[in-house]
Amino acid sequence: MTLHHVYLLGPLLLLAGAAFGQTLQKPIVRPLLLRVPKTEQPIEIASLDTQVVIHGLFAQTSQTVVFRNPNNRALDGELELPLPDGATVNGFALDIGGQLVDGVVVQKDQARTVLEAEIRKGVDPGLVEQVRGNVYRTRIYPIPANGTRTVRLRWVSALNTKATQAAYHLPLPYDRPIGKVSLRVEVVQSEVKPQVTGGFGNLLLTQWQDRWVAEQHWKDAAPARDLLVELPDLPRSLLAQEPGDDGETFFALSETMPVGAGIAQRTPKRIAIAWDASGSRTEEATARELKFISALLEAWPKTAVDLVIFRDKPERAVAFEDHKQLLAALREAAVDGGTALAALDLSRTPHADDALWLLCSDCLGTLGEALPKTGSIPVWTTTGSSQADRALLRSLSASTGAQLVEEATAITRPGLGLLRVTASQGVADVRIERRADRALVTGRLLAAEGDVTLSFGAGNEETSRRVVKLHRKDAVRAGEGLGPVALAWAQSTASELSMFSDKNAQALLDLGRRFGLVTANTSLLVLETLQQHLEHHIEPALSRTDLHREYLARVGQMRQQQEQQKKSHLEEVVALWSKRVEWWKKDFSVLPGFRYTEETSKGAGGGVARSAMSQLGSAHAEASSSADLLQPAAAPAAPMMMRYRFAAPMTKKEESERGTEASISIKPWDPQVPYLIPLRKAAPGRAYAAYLNERSEHASAAFFLDCAELFLRNGEKELGLRVLSNLAELRLDDPALLRVFAWRLSQAGELNLAAGVLEKVLRLRPEEPQSKRDLALVLADRAESAQAHARDAQRAIELLMDVADRRWDRFPELELIALMEVNRILARAERRDATLDASRVDPRLRKLLDVDLRVSLAWDADMTDVDLHLFEPTGEHAFYAHNSTTIGGIVSRDITQGYGPEEYLLRRALPGQYGVKVHYFGSHQQTLVGPATITATIFTNWGRKDEKRQTLTLRLANPRDLEEVGVVTIGGREQAMLAPKP
Repeated sequence: MTLHHVYLLGPLLLLAGAAFGQTLQKPIVRPLLLRVPKTEQPIEIASLDTQVVIHGLFAQTSQTVVFRNPNNRALDGELELPLPDGATVNGFALDIGGQLVDGVVVQKDQARTVLEAEIRKGVDPGLVEQVRGNVYRTRIYPIPANGTRTVRLRWVSALNTKATQAAYHLPLPYDRPIGKVSLRVEVVQSEVKPQVTGGFGNLLLTQWQDRWVAEQHWKDAAPARDLLVELPDLPRSLLAQEPGDDGETFFALSETMPVGAGIAQRTPKRIAIAWDASGSRTEEATARELKFISALLEAWPKTAVDLVIFRDKPERAVAFEDHKQLLAALREAAVDGGTALAALDLSRTPHADDALWLLCSDCLGTLGEALPKTGSIPVWTTTGSSQADRALLRSLSASTGAQLVEEATAITRPGLGLLRVTASQGVADVRIERRADRALVTGRLLAAEGDVTLSFGAGNEETSRRVVKLHRKDAVRAGEGLGPVALAWAQSTASELSMFSDKNAQALLDLGRRFGLVTANTSLLVLETLQQHLEHHIEPALSRTDLHREYLARVGQMRQQQEQQKKSHLEEVVALWSKRVEWWKKDFSVLPGFRYTEETSKGAGGGVARSAMSQLGSAHAEASSSADLLQPAAAPAAPMMMRYRFAAPMTKKEESERGTEASISIKPWDPQVPYLIPLRKAAPGRAYAAYLNERSEHASAAFFLDCAELFLRNGEKELGLRVLSNLAELRLDDPALLRVFAWRLSQAGELNLAAGVLEKVLRLRPEEPQSKRDLALVLADRAESAQAHARDAQRAIELLMDVADRRWDRFPELELIALMEVNRILARAERRDATLDASRVDPRLRKLLDVDLRVSLAWDADMTDVDLHLFEPTGEHAFYAHNSTTIGGIVSRDITQGYGPEEYLLRRALPGQYGVKVHYFGSHQQTLVGPATITATIFTNWGRKDEKRQTLTLRLANPRDLEEVGVVTIGGREQAMLAPKP
């Protein structure tokens, strides 16, 4: 099944902010993207109800959309919402049982955890979360076969302004009629009559009390044009005030910049440009930014430019005296790779005479969490992208005394601007947004009256000042609940706090809960039943009065039960670990030349293996009969009553210094795909050009993995890493893609980069044990590198103990795997004479269980079942249905709902070949059932001084695929030979 993108141009389709280089009437329009599995018929819109309230220069929009699924199967939809610049979602509801249920504000990671847990149960919650910058995402599950789902979404946004005009714009580019359409527009306290154009037909505004109102209903209607509400002839100063709670008043002041000619800047001798050429860049954004640079250089025709192109890392600066050559170089710059903002050093320029930096980027960093380094050099920023982190761009510029700008004249001939705002006593939490022609100031009035003083000028010189009086009695309620002015202040505050979201997590949560905001740290979640709210510790919305009251009465009882469960878990883990230690100590006996057959299986009580194999289908049957590679020469059968055992085991010290002789032969992953043919045939030095030629048509996770592997295998590591980093660009903050990216970075020896990516995965998915384990293993490897740090090993232990200390319903006995790895880290630290704190590890769980052979398997897809299969030299086949073999091999519990890990362990290995295969059993995902990316790691002498490993990342395209990973050949070490049992 392939993924289908449905562009629902209109409902929940949002304006992407004041357009770069565009007029007021032509803002950038970006469609809502509904991701669903490919369908026979597209999702339809049965009805659309839109309500808009405009107060001052802010608007609150509410859209209720009914989606109809005309197909004979249920679908899971994911909607991506590019909101206007600075806009914030402040309401979400989903129909449950025929009624719209309001979402509640929950911490982002908790909301996602709950959503996915409920989806696995076949329940239908809903979620809205902020991805990055102005990009939001909501999930709808399910959209029933031949049925409908209803979604209501609210957001607040600033109107676009230009000189003395302002406008609200709602894109409505539908290509087919909608069954039922309703539209209501209110403009509060407007001194002049607004002008309405476009929409679904004539919409007439009439004056009612303190506002202008228009309302209309249509059937089977399609819009003629986008809806545009214009406010002409704005006054120089526009003040809007709304009442809040407990006597507070929210205000929003829009002030026109003083009239005066722009001040021409001295033409600089040189400037520096940092040009974002990462893989997410669009032709649209590039064209706008090239237009900006052209205008800038027309004003400064003799200015030289030092150009730094950056992607996954910055390139060496190139100097240009000829502006045509510069523009040609920018047009020809390869768009490829991730965005490493943290690698930019804007505190210095390539040349001592460079007067300023111009950063051209969407500022959506995908590699690393840090920001570019800045200093005293002005960093002007601009972006042509509709999806951008403009708050970050503004902050970067403001910290250096510059600005985020849309027109080159803002740099070459800046006009008078707002220097500062001072407030009287009783006015608090003032937020300022500087624009080219107007300044927006929001805040809270905590007294009966107060004032704010706006100082204007150029540089540090004040040329004029204006005092604006605020009065609580003048506040007007724009609609039910908090209006657009109050929400505008809240969203401005959230934007400021989100710059350092981890540090301000609690403040963001408190703000989100009070105003119903979706922020960098909060999401809106819809749950249906009391049991769901109790299970996940989420207080219902106050609007659900009875449910809220019952929740408060029951929550105390639930807490007591959970404390008791936590105490019993440790004893369960100790019991599991004791059984693992017993296995490790057990002396497994076999006959010389022992061969596993159906008869010996039944005699040894292993008959389940054959019956289970018959259920796996032809793929497994073929695997079990692969004789040439996996099976040693046949040996004569011996009487079962004669038992043999391994020779006396080595001491711990002996075994840690000299493990089994072994070699690992990994089968190189060699996907037979057409897009690799031109790369393989390319002349020396031309493979990257061939890759770029294929990129536009084939860009996908599989494409980037395969091409990166080709470059890495050919020794072109820098290109390989660049191509690989596109995984971080495909979808912002997608944990599955980031996991695969980190796995492959680790294989390439890039442990620092891998650790940084996995830190992000942990922040995105802290509720999943695999996030902790993946990071712990990379940190443990880094702790043994040349730049060894004991803190890496210590943190690895803490992360793994977080896994071991919890019961994971979806991942049974994952605690055992974590404990095996904790003890390995402690043992290896002892060999390095490093001191680690192991106080969290219960003494009963402390023991290194080293083995001759360990195979570990993990995969990237949730709700997906992948199985590990080992073919031992005796002919015995170990897998989930036959998880204990005659010679002591064991397979961990079957993980059927995603990610793994699964592992095979063998304390003492017989000489011979051990075949490793993986089986894509199937997926339970409701969305895309597509390739599962697997990482398989084979260890010999695991936990010992001479431990060795090889890792393979491969892709299983279809359920029931059985793919060979490789072969381990165990040599004839004396201690591993068989001897008669006395």
